[in-house]
Amino acid sequence: MAMRAQRINLVPNRVPVWYGVGALLLAAVLAADAAHTYFSARDELARLATRRSAEARSVAPASPAELRLRSAAFDDAQKLMLRMAMPWDGLFNAIERSGGGGVQVQAIRPNAGTRQLVIAAEARELTAMLNFLTRLSRDPALARPYIQSHELKTGGGSFPLQFVVVAEWRQEAGR
Repeated sequence: MAMRAQRINLVPNRVPVWYGVGALLLAAVLAADAAHTYFSARDELARLATRRSAEARSVAPASPAELRLRSAAFDDAQKLMLRMAMPWDGLFNAIERSGGGGVQVQAIRPNAGTRQLVIAAEARELTAMLNFLTRLSRDPALARPYIQSHELKTGGGSFPLQFVVVAEWRQEAGR
């Protein structure tokens, strides 16, 4: 049995020929416009690069006073960045875990540059102060806490013993 050749007409005879010619012309116009836009953008980019390099060459070097101001501003920015990167939550949580037991923390003064923490507190009695120091020394976020000063307030009160503790914080604290 012989097979007959099949004829497939993808474009019916009803479609005019000029549709194809029009589509071809439209594609050519769009391609020309895309090429024109590309070359215009490339030329504009080259002009901008030339102007920028000329402006960079024409800028006078900074004076020594301006260089000192820039350096000071840069140092301040670095210090601020260091302070912002510190693990404050971990440090405050360490102090909070160590508190209580007859001790009230009055002030916390961290120094990001030296990685020291100064804690001003009040205690009901000497053993409460020493227990607070022991709990601080056991906390993994802090290192080498010591009592910098202490004073017994006259006039009594419920927390008559004022003291200051200094501790260092570890790099991994709070992470």
